[in-house]
Amino acid sequence: MSKLELKFQSRFSEKARNSKFSLMVSIPRNDPEMGKAAEEAGADAIKMHIYTKHPASQHLFGSLQKERKNLEKVLSAVHLPIGIVPGAEKIASLKEMEELKKMGIDFFDVFAHYLPLDYLSLNLGRMVCLDSRYSSSQVKNMAFFGADVFEASIIPHEGYGKSVCFADLVNWKALAEGISVPIMVSTQRKIRPEEIALLQEIGIRGVVIGVVVTGETAKGVYEAARLFRKAVDRLK
Repeated sequence: MSKLELKFQSRFSEKARNSKFSLMVSIPRNDPEMGKAAEEAGADAIKMHIYTKHPASQHLFGSLQKERKNLEKVLSAVHLPIGIVPGAEKIASLKEMEELKKMGIDFFDVFAHYLPLDYLSLNLGRMVCLDSRYSSSQVKNMAFFGADVFEASIIPHEGYGKSVCFADLVNWKALAEGISVPIMVSTQRKIRPEEIALLQEIGIRGVVIGVVVTGETAKGVYEAARLFRKAVDRLK
């Protein structure tokens, strides 16, 4: 057994492990109306951002200090498990992460190559984001070291917003093979709700919908999340 094995079970990671397929919404802004829209539409969880320039929308999320009021408004308005993307090249300190935990954040979502070892001591769920550099064997090792959910964000930037192709299914399936930890796919591609049955068939356990399919309004978040919720509910 790994000494780094997860000892804390977050609300979301528990749900992801026990659900046939999970729906997460990455809200385009740290905005309570968007958070409520996702919840009302049937999302299982949402995630917010700090210290990040979002690759799809190009929106710049500020520091914890700058975003705190917005984060607190969302945390007060929404009863779902809420996660945080704490940055990339610039990333939240351990002290800031502990503050976020006290505020009510349930899990973090960080690219593996930016994830500080200090974060493994936090009592937060560990969602590890993967880009195209990681092989299936490396993903298995990440599971050994305590990741409890994976987010597959393996599409190059020039592919954002385009339709899912056959090669995407092959690549996602390769990541999921032999992995018991749930792998969720983010909507870098413009995934359609009716395509999630294919994702489930290749071993994917959830989808993280973001600005590519939601647009940048609370109405768009609601409408997209509602369509995906209906599609998830139809899965066997």
